[in-house]
Amino acid sequence: VTAKFSPTGTQLWAQIYNGTGNGNDRPEAMTGDANGIYITGRSTVGTTEDIITLKYTLSGTLSWATNYGSTTGNDRGDAIAVRGNSVFVGGRTSGGTIDDAVTIRYNATGTQQWAQVYTEAGNDRIYDIATDSLGFVYVAGQDNVLVIKYNASGVQQWMSQYDSGTGYDQANALAVDCAGNVWITGRKQDAALADDLLTIKYNGKTGAQMWLDTYTGSNLNDVGNDIAIYGAGTSNNIYVVGTTETAATQEDALARKYTEP
Repeated sequence: VTAKFSPTGTQLWAQIYNGTGNGNDRPEAMTGDANGIYITGRSTVGTTEDIITLKYTLSGTLSWATNYGSTTGNDRGDAIAVRGNSVFVGGRTSGGTIDDAVTIRYNATGTQQWAQVYTEAGNDRIYDIATDSLGFVYVAGQDNVLVIKYNASGVQQWMSQYDSGTGYDQANALAVDCAGNVWITGRKQDAALADDLLTIKYNGKTGAQMWLDTYTGSNLNDVGNDIAIYGAGTSNNIYVVGTTETAATQEDALARKYTEP
């Protein structure tokens, strides 16, 4: 379901999408621009789930709906971005046993322009996606910490992985600054297999790691869930939000700010 509310909370419209399988249809991410609202998630088709991507007009009319998926496993869109007349989706596609990371580009009418699948041993997934004014597409997720840059035609420009060497690592969110550098936040496991909040800066042209910081809190689980960058004068302000465990099973909200020239 997608609903629009007025500034005072009055519902203006609500639209329900029921996929061809008449099963579970769930949104995972959404964004918008002057042309409409864009949603990606998962939709039941037969006995499995496909990535479903929808566009609604600002008045609530469904412009298009398009599926992407395999027939042997569940697929899911977890991130969506819009730039000009292109819609970019990041997520996962499954052959039935493990997930592969997938990045898809659609045009303004919902026609698929390309899809790039990244696969290695284990589950590979995209959790966030961003674009820049030059048409490049950046995705981040897990195969350890996985970050990939594609050009507008879907050709991989670079791929970078971070492996703590002590356990499970992943990127949950990604942002691109005004200089074209790429930032992620997420988590890494320490030697005690507790999660540490992880923030990394990459060179946007080469994918080289430029800077890394971790936050260990009370030596329990700490995770970064979102990141934003704002330029002010001659400095970047980098904001990370997530959770920190101050006692076993109790998570508190956490916000961190970094600055750099």
